[in-house]
Amino acid sequence: MKRISVTPEKCSGCRICELACAQYHFGVNNPKKAAIRIFTLYPNPVIRTPIVCRQCEDPECQKSCPSDAIQIADDIVKIDPELCTGCLACVDACPYGAIFVHPDVDTPIKCDLCSGSPRCVEACPKTALMV
Repeated sequence: MKRISVTPEKCSGCRICELACAQYHFGVNNPKKAAIRIFTLYPNPVIRTPIVCRQCEDPECQKSCPSDAIQIADDIVKIDPELCTGCLACVDACPYGAIFVHPDVDTPIKCDLCSGSPRCVEACPKTALMV
């Protein structure tokens, strides 16, 4: 399976990855619409960890989906917006917290690897993200 690997020690918390993702998928500079999030843990030392779909081989999100909207195609776990009912069972089922919800978007937001060329990886100035 293709996936984005994360090196938390390299992450500066700049959130450029979030902006690149939201811009690519929604055409907006709104990090809350990104399929990647930077989780920051304080106080000392400050730890920043990008949270992104791990493209599981046997995804819990897929198992939990009552409408079979989550499918694996070309080794990428994707949500089919035509089949998604918006029940959010996948959000609760993801053990990594990598499926997000935004009130302006009808379906949950999860990484689809930008069809094989993840914009977050390209945009990361610290190379904290790799495919």
